[in-house]
Amino acid sequence: MTQTLTIEYTLSDEELDGILEMAGYGCTYWASELDYKTVNGKFVGTIYDAEEESDYDFTKDCLEKAIVKIASAKTVREVGLSDDRRAMVYEYILNPENNVCDADMADWFVQTAIHGEVIYG
Repeated sequence: MTQTLTIEYTLSDEELDGILEMAGYGCTYWASELDYKTVNGKFVGTIYDAEEESDYDFTKDCLEKAIVKIASAKTVREVGLSDDRRAMVYEYILNPENNVCDADMADWFVQTAIHGEVIYG
């Protein structure tokens, strides 16, 4: 018999701060700049893609959806990440207070938020 596991996840402001800090290190091999601000009380980030010579905006909601997309992906082709990397994100969702988002993971989150998958690295 097949069972279904449902997990609720909400990206906290504290997690968002940590992800942005780490993304500033993790995205440098493809992005030249990462800026963020509050517009009408909501977070808006902009990343400047040096590879494509364009910029992308993303929100807290985009990052939250990207994290869930990575964790719930069944195959590499869905998000461009191997099983072990997707498992790391799933573990992060289960207990974000005790699991650190490092520079690589923050990079995956931002790429998935703006491209729908990890296309670099």
